[in-house]
Order: sequence, then C-alpha cells, then structure tokens
Amino acid sequence: MTDIVKLSRILLGLATAAGALLCTSGGRTVAAEPPLNNFCRTSAPSAERIAAVSGEAPGALLLRQRCTVCHSLDRVLVREVDGPEKWARTLKKMRAYGAPLNDEETGVLQAFLAGLPSKPAAAKDFTRAGHFRRGLVWTANEVGRSISGLDVQLGKEVCTISGFANPHNITLSTEGARVFVTDTGTEEVLVFGTDDGHLIGRFKAGKNPMHVFVTPNEDRLLITNANSNEVTVHDYGTFEVLARLPVGDMPHGLTITPDSRWCYASGQLADDVTILDLNLLKVKGHIKVGRAPVAPAADGRNRFVAVAALRDGQVVKIDAVTQKVVGRVKVDGLPGQVAVSPDGYYIFSGNQVTNTLTVIDAKTMKILKVLEVGRWAHGLGFAVNGRSLLITNEEDSTVSVVDLHDLEITKTIPTGLGPNGIAAAYPLILTPHW
Repeated sequence: MTDIVKLSRILLGLATAAGALLCTSGGRTVAAEPPLNNFCRTSAPSAERIAAVSGEAPGALLLRQRCTVCHSLDRVLVREVDGPEKWARTLKKMRAYGAPLNDEETGVLQAFLAGLPSKPAAAKDFTRAGHFRRGLVWTANEVGRSISGLDVQLGKEVCTISGFANPHNITLSTEGARVFVTDTGTEEVLVFGTDDGHLIGRFKAGKNPMHVFVTPNEDRLLITNANSNEVTVHDYGTFEVLARLPVGDMPHGLTITPDSRWCYASGQLADDVTILDLNLLKVKGHIKVGRAPVAPAADGRNRFVAVAALRDGQVVKIDAVTQKVVGRVKVDGLPGQVAVSPDGYYIFSGNQVTNTLTVIDAKTMKILKVLEVGRWAHGLGFAVNGRSLLITNEEDSTVSVVDLHDLEITKTIPTGLGPNGIAAAYPLILTPHW
C-alpha cells in the first residue's frame, strides 16, 4: 500500500470519527460527501499535502470540521495554492455561501491554506491527443488540468488538450470553430481551434478570470474577473481590451442576449446582477436577485434571463424588457449554474449538494421534475442538435446527458478529472427538435 493511500485512509478515518457532517440547503438536510472522492484518489494528491490536511494544526482542524459541510476535501487536496490574497477572496465567497466561520477562524484557515505544499506549475506547452473535429462537447477539467472533447453519440471522450494550471470555464464560438478556456491558475484566457486543437492565442484579461462568453455576432469576447470586480470586453479577432466595466463584488458568470446588446453579469458578494449596455460599453444598472447569484442564462428569444441565488436556494427570473425580477422558485441543494432550453420553455438548475437537476416551467416558475445526476452537479450546456442537455458532475468526473423531450437521463459520459465548465453548443442559436 502506498503512503498516499495510507494517508488518504487516515484522513478518511479522521473525518468519519468527527461524525457525519450535515449541510442544510433549501430546507432540506443533506449528508456531506466522504472527504476523499473518486477524482481525488485518481489524481493522487501529494503525500505532503494529505499529511498537512490530516494533521492537528488549528487550520487543518477547521478545514475538516467546517469546509466539509457541503463539499469534500478533494477541492483543497488537488487545487493550485493561490497565496493569501486569492484564498482570502475564496473564503469570503464561501462564507457568503454559508460556511460556518467567524473572522478569527477565517484568518487561521486562510494562513493554513496559503501555506500548503504547492502543486506543479502549468506545463509550458500544451499536449494534444485524440481525434479533433467540430461538433464535440467540451469540458474544462479543473482537477485533471485538461479539457476534453466528447462525442455524445458515441458516449465517450475522443480528444484532450492538457497542460493547463486550473482550467475553470469553457465556451464555443457561434460556428464552433474556436473554444475559449479561462485558466484561473495562470490568469489567462486560451483560444484553441476545434478542427485540430491548435493554440490560436492566449491573453490576459483581469484578475482571476472566471467565465468567458462570445457575443452572438462574434464581434467581442466578454470575461468576468472575480478579483478585479470587472467584466473585460475584448475584440474577438485581436483579443485587445476594448473596455473594463465595473460590476458587483466577485463576479462569476455572465450571459449575453441574442441581439448582442445586453450582458448580465452576476456579483456573488453583491447579491446582484449587473446589466451592461454593449453598444455604449456602459453599466446600465443593477438588479438585486438574492444571495450569492452564480451564473445567469439568457432565453434565446430575448424574453427573460434566469439566475440561481445559491445561498437562498432559489432560481430567479428577470424580464428582459423591464429588466426586473418577475418570478422565483425554491430548489434544493445549492443551485449553481442554470440553463434555458432552446424553445424557452424550461429552466434547468444544477444543484450541487443534492446531486440533482431541477426542471422548471419558465412561464409559471413551477417545478416540473427533479432528476438525480452525478455528484456535485454544476456546468450546463446543450448539444448541437438542440435535443439534449448536458451537465458536468465534478466529483464523479462525468457528464450526464438529458433528453429534452422526455426529460430523462439517456447516458453518462466519462470525462477528464473534475469537470467544471462545459461548452456543448453556442446557447442562443439552437433550434428545438419538436
């Protein structure tokens, strides 16, 4: 038995001895996941890091007792060490999500996390493998430090690009020729051709780039930057920064309306969504939506925008004309990303703690169905033919495929380790199949 496996089992025993930790979300109490899940064991974190986390230091005890309330310790064991500033921002966000930490405990935990043994840096060059082509589904695998190209029909991974530090979010251009990846480890945005996986370009945006989106007219790129509280607007061809627009504290996700006129960006610590006028490159206003909004999604017919208020356990609907909240519905399990079906009839919510996908009637804002998916259900996207929804299951390293007509899971596809973002098709140009 290797030292890593021995230490992993020791850590598992320590957490188990402390008692089963519970997480409450949306009025429902959910048992926490085991501290070491599949992708962590598979990716073999260093023995030094496991030893530090399983020790008796005050920070290690806080980590095991408080941070596993809603997620496993995998996220610490395999994450790039960011230094005090980024850990401070991360802990601030976790407290906004409901982590039971006071100011003194936060300081102790921040110092401990910032001092963990480091992982290797990103590779200097990217490694491509497999068969590339347009029409694939792409995932950003944070733990595996790679992106995967998936063939939905075959139900398998067919190509990979590796060498990232921490690939977080991923999106496609409207015609599918380019895939864009935010790497929070190097604070870069990487652009690859989907035909053969070649690197087209790489550029800096702001501090800690999170989500990237292409305007439907392929004129500009927009990127949320969590640590500089801004959305950077870039020229699509040259990647030059055209504007830096201030948004709510710790922006995460964003969406753009089909006419390329409006951008909605969530401010997780501001509890709002900022509306940006992309014609004038100015801030139009702010909409309070609830605590810790994550990633908004626009209706393809320019009628409404949906967003999850994670801390409130709600999915919120914003009228695209009045730009006001017109509905909300309670869901369980820390809802993160949402998606709107191609015909605008459904809103889907990935619920991370309950490992479920909630299907909501967009008109009535009533829950129609709840599907069980994989562990830590997060990123959402649609297949090119508009017939399937795909959702990343971070802690299972899989993608669940949901038939949009029957609203049933049809298959589960293995991915690289720890898939977060997913780029299945450009979300505003799809036509439903019925």
